[in-house]
Amino acid sequence: MIEIGRYQAKAVTDPKELESAKNKHLETWRFTPEYFDELAKKLYNPDANCDQWDMFRLRYNWKPVITSENPNFRLFAINTEYYNGEKDQMMRPWLLENKIRDRALPNVLQFFWETGIGEKFEGRIFFNQNEIFSRFKGLSGDNEIQLKIAKDNRSLEILLNNQELEVDSIRIYPNSKRNFNDSYK
Repeated sequence: MIEIGRYQAKAVTDPKELESAKNKHLETWRFTPEYFDELAKKLYNPDANCDQWDMFRLRYNWKPVITSENPNFRLFAINTEYYNGEKDQMMRPWLLENKIRDRALPNVLQFFWETGIGEKFEGRIFFNQNEIFSRFKGLSGDNEIQLKIAKDNRSLEILLNNQELEVDSIRIYPNSKRNFNDSYK
């Protein structure tokens, strides 16, 4: 993603400008003046600021590391949706060379693995926005979000640099529909 600019808004206080903007909206959207005033009150946000968007711009050096206690574990794909709107997909063989790189913070991590014939799984992690941003705040250097899948494929542990990371939701599904080149045959 390439950011081409950051919009800097200023409150319009000139009565002529305000009246002109109102008339333009009334013409364009064919609102009644009463409905326009009602919407203006309803949608007014006196505390509006860019803090959240500035937070989404932050990037850190990190990588996902997914492991299992099961010796037959094979990881096939990781799909990541980031809070800033970016999306990323890693598949084999690049996935096996997973390197730390500059990334936004993840919102949802989806991954696919197998541990044997008929043992295919899909996992999804839904991160807690406040938790992940506060934990990464001030971190520098190389970082890892580690997912440790239990041997029975029913649960997993999530860590940030070897310390437990709280998330909103962990989901693990049996997945019989996806086949990969290196799937168990």
